[in-house]
Amino acid sequence: MSNVDTPRSDLDALVSVLPKITADHVKELWKKGQEDLKPELTHMEVNTSFISGDQWVVFNEATARAESLSPDVDTGDPLLLPVNRMRPALRRQVAKLTATPLRMVVKPRGPASTDIDGARIATTVVNSTARAHDWDKLKTQVAWSAPKSGTMVLSTEWDDSLGKQAVDEFGQPVTLGDTVESALTLAEVAFEPGTRDASKSWWWVKGSAMPALEVQRRYNLPSAPKGSVVAEASPMRRAMKSAGHGRAEPNLVLVLTYYERPSQLRPEGAMCVVIDNQIISQGPWPFPFTDRLN
Repeated sequence: MSNVDTPRSDLDALVSVLPKITADHVKELWKKGQEDLKPELTHMEVNTSFISGDQWVVFNEATARAESLSPDVDTGDPLLLPVNRMRPALRRQVAKLTATPLRMVVKPRGPASTDIDGARIATTVVNSTARAHDWDKLKTQVAWSAPKSGTMVLSTEWDDSLGKQAVDEFGQPVTLGDTVESALTLAEVAFEPGTRDASKSWWWVKGSAMPALEVQRRYNLPSAPKGSVVAEASPMRRAMKSAGHGRAEPNLVLVLTYYERPSQLRPEGAMCVVIDNQIISQGPWPFPFTDRLN
């Protein structure tokens, strides 16, 4: 969104046509955002197969996934056998990247003693949070998954059920809440189509495929929602499944979480969770910063 002030009459006209946040609206934004990432998702599907050891694959435009090919390729030499070395090469790279624990240092703003002391305190706080939230695990997830799509998305969300316990004014125990950091692939996110900087986009949608009972427990639903996503793996896994030698893949529930930064059109911003075409929870933008997405 532009930082230039919009005339009041034009602003009222825009607000009047601003779509309300409904389950259908969030699902439509998710669909458009994923369609905008289609080229990257295509490469991700093929790269995932290669990293899994399935080298004889081709992307099928009709089914929108990588499928197995017959490894009947003439190399010109009967003794020459093509071998997929992507997975062992990636394993060595991941081992190097994760050999040492994550350590962060906050630089002082200036040469004054107060700036230096403040930087030391901030460094202690940041590293304490990194250990408590296991950011080394996030680093490992990024190292393994980034080569599949060429990038990863690190998100921060707020969970009221986490954090330290406290007592409210009525003597009832409450939790103070805490942040939750996640490493997401491009298949789990959707941004405003055409945006050049994802962190500066007006909105984004997080798509999570979760077991039905976990969704019911996490969001306090009266009953378990129906599964809407089939967790498919590599072409080899699909071939084993079709041959009757693999376990059946479970049906998972697609949980869409929508975040919208505050703007002139919607000063309070927005956040909502959509499950089974219903809004389960809804509220304003839950973060103190407004110049970027979470």
